[in-house]
Amino acid sequence: MPSADSSVAAAIPRRWEVYRLVFAACAGLYALFGLSLSNAPFQDLPNHLARGHIIADLLFNNGSLFADKFALDLHITPYLIADLILAALDRLVGIEWTARIWIATAVTALPWSVWFLLGVQGCSHRARLTGSLMAFYLATNWFFVSGFLNYQISLACDVFAYGWFLRAQASGSAKAYVFYVLILTAGYAMHLSSLAFLAAAVGASLGLAVLSGRQSIGRAIVLWLPALVLLALHFGLASPHSTVTFATDWGTPVSKIKRLLSPVVRFDARWEIPLFGAFLVAALGPLFAGGLRQTLRSNSEPLLLATMFAILYFVLPLEQGGVYDVDNRALPLSLLFLLVAGMRALDTSAASLNWPVALAATVAWLNLLYVGLEVLPQNWAMGAYKSVAREAPAASRVLPVNTRPAMGRYEAFPHAGAFVTAETGAMTPYLFSAPANPNIGYFHYLQRLPAPSLFWYTRNDDVVNWEKVRQTYDYLLVTRPYDNRIPLPVDAVHGNDVAILLKIRK
Repeated sequence: MPSADSSVAAAIPRRWEVYRLVFAACAGLYALFGLSLSNAPFQDLPNHLARGHIIADLLFNNGSLFADKFALDLHITPYLIADLILAALDRLVGIEWTARIWIATAVTALPWSVWFLLGVQGCSHRARLTGSLMAFYLATNWFFVSGFLNYQISLACDVFAYGWFLRAQASGSAKAYVFYVLILTAGYAMHLSSLAFLAAAVGASLGLAVLSGRQSIGRAIVLWLPALVLLALHFGLASPHSTVTFATDWGTPVSKIKRLLSPVVRFDARWEIPLFGAFLVAALGPLFAGGLRQTLRSNSEPLLLATMFAILYFVLPLEQGGVYDVDNRALPLSLLFLLVAGMRALDTSAASLNWPVALAATVAWLNLLYVGLEVLPQNWAMGAYKSVAREAPAASRVLPVNTRPAMGRYEAFPHAGAFVTAETGAMTPYLFSAPANPNIGYFHYLQRLPAPSLFWYTRNDDVVNWEKVRQTYDYLLVTRPYDNRIPLPVDAVHGNDVAILLKIRK
């Protein structure tokens, strides 16, 4: 007869397999959701996809479609590697599958990185599963539905790199150090905030280790050095690519407090707040279950990092250098390190504390259902929009006009006009490029078209010079419904319930 110990030992691998299967099932469903979104119904994403499509033509097709319209100046800078990846995918599988793969990558990379980091932290299989399930909620935050996928993927790079840093710190392993440096560099190449935030996290972690006597100053310098070198290289080698003067706006203390939930409110706050509340209960409940004082002492590092990133949110500007939402990009990292602290505390709580696992699974499934119900109809609508965009002649100039209001804080169509250029080669004016977007200094129009503000219709933030529009453009691509604010003589060319292509009478 087998002993009780052998029965327990046999049960642990079986339970581990169940945990892995649950995580894999959740990852598979989220990945399938991402792969279903062929029309990229996320605010900025059509713009990024169109630029990748153009870069693919310039690099791999000798610029047969776009060499007379756009220029590419390759140099070391963040953001470029994402565009090169998009260009390579576009060349291999086309723009629609590029959108599917990029979205699926963004939605699964962060949970995978949390699974890895919690393993490095020595957390149990139960804690790894709980934390990773809740990371799916963070992976589909407002940045995700706004199309900031480069930032979302770079966030996963930060978590992976931090895990390898912890391994290198604990073991002195050259392999761990190399992986830490490589992923640190990859995250920087995806998004500058990745390097800045990881340098802060590593610096704070090493400072705590040195002060507590767990780390020598010399070894701490070696571990922090790659981040410092990359920061020095970036600010030392970066050359200005814009003559435009950009304002810096910090907001106000009141506006900062009001925007604290900005990463987690996407569609409708009436549903979002309870869902976020369930996330906080599952993430932080274990911190209070086993004695708060002991829990705080044993989780001092992740709690310190969570606090640091919350403070960074209040310190950083809202807008700087033409980039908006600078400050709230620190908030997901604050939530991630709170999540790590909670999962570490889960392992020190009573063995029967299984409710966080069930609550985390509930949050993950409800979140997927909720996001799907909001986004899938917009994916269909974007497909209808693209069918109209394809009717624009390749040699034409098209001014896109988005008339659709936001759905909560989610907007699918502001940059949908970029698909006109990607689908037909016709010129549109709103692609992210230098000098208007200095962080994309490697890509620019050869002759930029004058245009009103992208949001002139939905936010009334610009006065339109209609005579200049009539002289510059051949067509208007307008979402439906729209009113009489377009005082130009036009003829309808093609349309459906989502959009209409209007030819401007000259």
